[in-house]
Amino acid sequence: MPTRTQSRKTGRADQGGKRAMTTPDVLIVVAILLGPILAVGGMRWLDRSRDRRDRQLALFRTLMATRTHTATAEHIQALNAIDVEFSPSRPSEAAVLAAWRRHAGHQAPSDLSAEDWDARRRAGLADLLVAMGAALGYDLDREHLEKSAAARTPVATSTDLL
Repeated sequence: MPTRTQSRKTGRADQGGKRAMTTPDVLIVVAILLGPILAVGGMRWLDRSRDRRDRQLALFRTLMATRTHTATAEHIQALNAIDVEFSPSRPSEAAVLAAWRRHAGHQAPSDLSAEDWDARRRAGLADLLVAMGAALGYDLDREHLEKSAAARTPVATSTDLL
């Protein structure tokens, strides 16, 4: 049977020459076990955040590229995906959703003349693009966006290309 001895370093009783684990020893074991788990979890969180931002940027780029052609399928699909990719829990993204709701609410039929309706549509789109730009780190000029949305260029059809 091993005899009880006292450790010279800690002054604690040991069994058979085995040293009891100290707090630093426990912390090292915990770090060795949890380090890789936390690293993988952190990388997954970063990847999800990056993927989300990439999807938001893709929507923003699509809306910017199609702002003069708002009846295209690309433009409409990008508008329809805004509420999926932007979160109301983040203040800058909540502003995007509010601008999107105002813009979507304007699309319903109204008593406005065609010119007034189009001016409101352009203003709503400009507000939406400015809010999206702010949420994604871009500083956009609202007036320029509204004017550029008014400068429509004709869309080439397949017969024009022949």
